[in-house]
Amino acid sequence: MAIGREAGGLIARRRAETGSARQRGELIAGLFDAVSEAIYVQDRGRRFIDVNLGAMTMYGLRREHFRGLSPLDLQHRSATT
Repeated sequence: MAIGREAGGLIARRRAETGSARQRGELIAGLFDAVSEAIYVQDRGRRFIDVNLGAMTMYGLRREHFRGLSPLDLQHRSATT
């Protein structure tokens, strides 16, 4: 019986941790897009992984158009338009 109660407690704590991690992720995603300045997330090769709404507004591009591009690619794009 004690093992069952302990296991139940562990499961309940794990569910609470998972729920709060999901909530933190949603909060961070909301803040990421709420900032009006451009924010870029890049990989080690300086290719864009993600951008926020500020970056999309600045360049007039949708999020998926940034993925795989580098800052140099954006610079060339701006120079030709």
